[in-house]
Amino acid sequence: ESSILISDLQGRISELNLITGNAKKIRALTLLKSPEEFFSHQGVKSIEIIENYLYLSLAVGEKACPRIEVYRIGISELRDSPPTLVWRMPGCFTQKNIDGTYADLNLNAAGARLIKSPIKNKILLSIGTPEIWKGSEEVEPSPFSGKIVQIDLKSHDYQIISSGHRNPQGMCWAKNQLFENEQGPMGGDEINLIKK
Repeated sequence: ESSILISDLQGRISELNLITGNAKKIRALTLLKSPEEFFSHQGVKSIEIIENYLYLSLAVGEKACPRIEVYRIGISELRDSPPTLVWRMPGCFTQKNIDGTYADLNLNAAGARLIKSPIKNKILLSIGTPEIWKGSEEVEPSPFSGKIVQIDLKSHDYQIISSGHRNPQGMCWAKNQLFENEQGPMGGDEINLIKK
């Protein structure tokens, strides 16, 4: 095991040799609809390998419904098969301010970190709060903003594990406990222990 898989926002997947430092392009996935999406922080946010599948989280910036989606593709099919949609965030990130005007979204704050759950056939996904990323707390976040959800990889059902997050960028397991880190509005970054 001297190599890892890496992806960029646009879905270009490469194999990086940890000994030589050389990267070999495997494939460019066509998950984004236009090149402009890359420049507004939309695209692949996280990848995770679970039982011979590569899972990818994607910040989708369709104007009518910005959201998070999760796809998977078999490792043995990485070079030629299309990714399959596993989960789509119900609803959209809200763009409406409390005063009725519409806020700009910054999907750089969408979170979308994937991590394997200790429960078989489950994966955890962080969902940020891109509505308030610009420092304005006068925004009505969508019902799914600021959550960590557990997705069942067989049934595609989900369960909310934690809520109240701003921009959960990372998660890890340590001694059977889940930790997440998130960015504050102007500093004040946090590391949180997630308890059910």
